[in-house]
Amino acid sequence: MQKKIIYDFGANSGQNLKYFLSKSDLVIAVEPIFELCEKIKKNFNKEIKKGKLIVENLAVVDDDSISSVDFYQNNKSWLSTLKKDDSLDFKKIKVDSTTPTALFDKYGYPYYIKIDIENFDINILRFLKEKNIEPKFISFEAQNEETYNYFRNNFSYQFFNFVLGSRVHKDYGSRFEFHSSGPIFGDFKYNWVNERFLTLCLKIHKYGWIDVHCTNERVQHVNCLEKIKILLYFASDRFNKIILRNTNKLKGKFKEMLFKRRFN
Repeated sequence: MQKKIIYDFGANSGQNLKYFLSKSDLVIAVEPIFELCEKIKKNFNKEIKKGKLIVENLAVVDDDSISSVDFYQNNKSWLSTLKKDDSLDFKKIKVDSTTPTALFDKYGYPYYIKIDIENFDINILRFLKEKNIEPKFISFEAQNEETYNYFRNNFSYQFFNFVLGSRVHKDYGSRFEFHSSGPIFGDFKYNWVNERFLTLCLKIHKYGWIDVHCTNERVQHVNCLEKIKILLYFASDRFNKIILRNTNKLKGKFKEMLFKRRFN
């Protein structure tokens, strides 16, 4: 029987680790920000000593020939990225790096890989494809159509599920911390769907902060009634985001108008 090894690519401050540890034999938490790794080591010292958790202070990259890389750190750590974004304020630092296969050779073949590397998920997916790596379970952030389409056109997974990042607390309660990636395996809000149906849902939602989970394992599928519920779930979340965005714009314009009146 395969050992259940979870790789957490983009562990941040360890929001997922308590839950991941309960679902696995071993967790490899990989995080490029030194301070966050130290926080994980402090909070999970017992699990590390027991050999249940390994923390690697590294950036996961798609190039075997390099050992370090530029990393753009943001005050909001979850926005830190390997790809520079001029619209946000970043501090460029140099961090040590590794590839997925180097980690797998060191610790064992993955049972589940969580990929949450801001704007870099597609690079890691391409690397996994080139190396012909398809673990039993995998998740990635479908921030845009390009990332999602690359995955579904290049991997052989048949069953899909999803977690809307902004709704983790609302959907699953306090057992998941803020900015955690939420549940895995069989703990989702809804049963598993096929690729065609998930594609429809993502198009309705216009992608974004959504973790897509994939497997070829035997899983429980949705029925017709549940499909309707899922469509309404995606549509309502999309509608609420549009309302919130427009409300914030109006608030901004109102504040600007008051500011001009005050100083004119």
